[in-house]
Amino acid sequence: MIERKQTSILILAAGNSSRLGRPKQSVTFEGKTLLEKTIQAGKISNAQSTYVVLGFSYNKLMKDLDLSHEFILINEEWNLGMGNSLKYGVSKIMELEPKTEAIIVSVCDQPYLSASIFNGLLGRFQGDQKIVASYYSGIQGVPALFSKTYFKEILNLQDESGAKYLLNKYKERVVSVAFEKGEIDIDTPDDLSLL
Repeated sequence: MIERKQTSILILAAGNSSRLGRPKQSVTFEGKTLLEKTIQAGKISNAQSTYVVLGFSYNKLMKDLDLSHEFILINEEWNLGMGNSLKYGVSKIMELEPKTEAIIVSVCDQPYLSASIFNGLLGRFQGDQKIVASYYSGIQGVPALFSKTYFKEILNLQDESGAKYLLNKYKERVVSVAFEKGEIDIDTPDDLSLL
């Protein structure tokens, strides 16, 4: 029997969506908010746990979206940049689940994200020094899986840097998994109207 590795999903949802003009976490698509859809995908995936980093207006989001039963991490310094929220989330997972072998870093604004995408990344995880990234529109991006080999380096990222920095730095170690429509994300009102 193959031993199941301890894996977590970390959803970064702390920003203020300044380009969109309203919290993208609460944008509705196919009857659910983008954040709820992402959390649900994490919960029904093969990962053992799903964490969400909130920051901007977290009280309102938790009330409006009924996130009381989720693993919610509140980053008071969310305004320092996505890298800050990434570091905060990884450090908390390391503290709460020290046997974690890998973390999938995700965002909450990809409307076509599903459990099968997360499972595709997990299926390619070998436990070595590889990184498993989503592949769409000719680029490698998030969601992306990082083995524990990279946790300390994530904790040393600049506040404004995200997972993309490591994907570029370790290009030769990245294994890709296709994510159809992964390039569609919601950053601006135009993105929303196209969706």
